[in-house]
Amino acid sequence: MDDSLSRLVPVNQIGSDGYAWWIGQVEGTVDNDKNNKGGYRYKVRIVGDHPGNKDILPTAALPWATVMMPVTTPFMPGNVGGAASQLIEGCWVT
Repeated sequence: MDDSLSRLVPVNQIGSDGYAWWIGQVEGTVDNDKNNKGGYRYKVRIVGDHPGNKDILPTAALPWATVMMPVTTPFMPGNVGGAASQLIEGCWVT
């Protein structure tokens, strides 16, 4: 975004490397939804993008976020090996 425009319109993103970083709070886990596709995905309310009021945007309507793990602790869906995500509702994530 242009610097002059970004001063007029606040942007709730981190970094300027072209990747859309964000900060959010976990509200739903794979255990809460049958449509989790077998992976470690979480319903995350993103600060600045989603209203804080759950009456306006309920948890079920939030997008799924996928866990990124470092190569030193590889993640394998289905808990067949490797690292496991320890996120629970209320955790803050980027």
